[in-house]
Amino acid sequence: MGRETGRGSGVTAALLPVMLSLLAPLSRTAGRLGWLAPVLALPVGLGLCRVWREFAGRSLPGLLEGSFGKWGGRLMELAYLLWGLLLLSVSARRYAARLLSAVSGENARWLYLAAALALALWLGREDGRVFLRAGRLFSGAVGAAVLLAVALALPALDWKNLWPPAAADWGGLPRAALWTLSLAGYGVYGLCLPVEEERRWPWALLGCGGFAALLLVTLGTFGPALAGRMEEPFLLLLEGAAAPGVFWRGEAALAAVLILADITLLSLLVRGCGAMWRRLIPPWKGRGLWLPAAAAFWRAGAEPAAAEGDLLLWGGLLLGIAVPALAVLTEGVSKTPKKGAISCGEKEG
Repeated sequence: MGRETGRGSGVTAALLPVMLSLLAPLSRTAGRLGWLAPVLALPVGLGLCRVWREFAGRSLPGLLEGSFGKWGGRLMELAYLLWGLLLLSVSARRYAARLLSAVSGENARWLYLAAALALALWLGREDGRVFLRAGRLFSGAVGAAVLLAVALALPALDWKNLWPPAAADWGGLPRAALWTLSLAGYGVYGLCLPVEEERRWPWALLGCGGFAALLLVTLGTFGPALAGRMEEPFLLLLEGAAAPGVFWRGEAALAAVLILADITLLSLLVRGCGAMWRRLIPPWKGRGLWLPAAAAFWRAGAEPAAAEGDLLLWGGLLLGIAVPALAVLTEGVSKTPKKGAISCGEKEG
């Protein structure tokens, strides 16, 4: 049970930085109704939990090869490796930006990235047990910090910022829900962790409910127009807290705690990329993973303002939802006995 909790809590903590990065885009897309996007996405998320349950006792690469054949499986493993490296670069860039917003000194970017790379390679190494233990510890600290920040920001919430919604808000709500579902493109690498069975739906409820609460507080505090223009609206919530003397430079303290969630996300992606790397190059036995991981971190430092746009949206939906569902469906069909089929062990007539 402890290992299951480590997996669920670790993946949930890893998704928090991605949720925070979507606060501004969802505010621009769905306006006052942005907080409803996770609620709309929840039924699909619960269905995805049933799909991921079919992975129990197997790794993601193993199921891909079992469903799409040897060469088709290898092609899909390569796609997940490249996708994981892209997400690793994007996540490392966000981590560095958040840390630099709390600590002055642009010249320290490479030092922060090097330290995060070393930690991610250590936490995401092959056995996965270190990640599970770290996931339990980090999720507790991050969860407490986020709850405290939300509680302090509640008195500044203005319900006029949430109602009435504009016509454009209704039109943008479906796309905002798709952005929420694209989080599965990150969470799918949790299937590479060493756990046989677990209940995933409570974590889906917690994730969607927590994301909706973050959006509600952010929109209610700043309004959709202002929140949509901010790079990190959540970090500025404490500026409007009713007890400003409690935290001096409170956003810096909050950013420092959120770094634990960033490290968890980077470690999860390294773990997933490592699983694909070992399948694609078996003789190396996972050695050399630091090379592509370091390349992803280098890209994060060399292009601090790069934007992937809709690639993250559609890639997350395809590799986080469509491909796993197709893999499970394909494997289920291939195992279904056909009518009139003759067993190989039986003799004819």
